[in-house]
Amino acid sequence: MDQPDLFPTYKALDILEKKVTLLVVRNAQLRDDRRAFEERYAELEEMFRRLRKGKIDPLQQDETIRSLTRENEELEAHARHLEERIRGMLTRVRFSANG
Repeated sequence: MDQPDLFPTYKALDILEKKVTLLVVRNAQLRDDRRAFEERYAELEEMFRRLRKGKIDPLQQDETIRSLTRENEELEAHARHLEERIRGMLTRVRFSANG
């Protein structure tokens, strides 16, 4: 009785595991980046409160706001990209498991 050659399947799963691990690590990095952004956002809110009280230079803060907005957009776009990659990998894992 012949046994099926499982080596290609194991190799593919090993490669997939490594890619998923990298995505998990990157996801953790994104969470850290997001946390840092939220901290900066809180700082920005505090600056806004001080601005309303006349204690801050509005021109300096305008550049900070633009910079934080750009950074947030980049983080959100990258998070969407990673979510798509994870969905694709999960689809391949399901396919491999059922195949």
